Amino acid sequence: MNHPLLPTFVAVALAAAATFTDLRGGKIPNWLTFGGTAVAFGLGALQGRAGLVAAGLGWVIAGLVPAVMHYRTAGRAIGGGDVKLFAALGALLGPTRGLEVQLYSYLLLCVFALGWLLYQRRLGSVLRASWRLFCGKKPPAGSAHSFTELRLGPAIGLATLLCCSFPGLLSLGL
Repeated sequence: MNHPLLPTFVAVALAAAATFTDLRGGKIPNWLTFGGTAVAFGLGALQGRAGLVAAGLGWVIAGLVPAVMHYRTAGRAIGGGDVKLFAALGALLGPTRGLEVQLYSYLLLCVFALGWLLYQRRLGSVLRASWRLFCGKKPPAGSAHSFTELRLGPAIGLATLLCCSFPGLLSLGL
């Protein structure tokens, strides 16, 4: 018999492990994401056809947007480990909660980025360069250093914890 909270516990543990490995080495290893996906489909199989369909839909839907972002930016906007982690979490939590984790992750990353840029006193220069890019102009010469790289793993970890602890906090209404 499959405990109904088991996928949630696995998702939180998976996200916590991914957060740790991303912070420590800048990568989320395949064994972690593929292992999480395998567990998700195993748990889905225990629930029969409906469980497998939910895991499959969650995997595809939660992995689609990050996969497109990864492909379109050649991995500069989002890493492959992040894509596979989103897909694994979608398979564990289902499509709706998988998308909620993704939304929370991007929002948290924005908050982290703003806080980090404020701390470094670079927020103004980054916003100006971003506005120029948005308007189709080149940023000022030498402003490429204004952009910064952030790890998405910790945002995914915190988002997973929030989504699983407070379901429907920012409900997508799906």
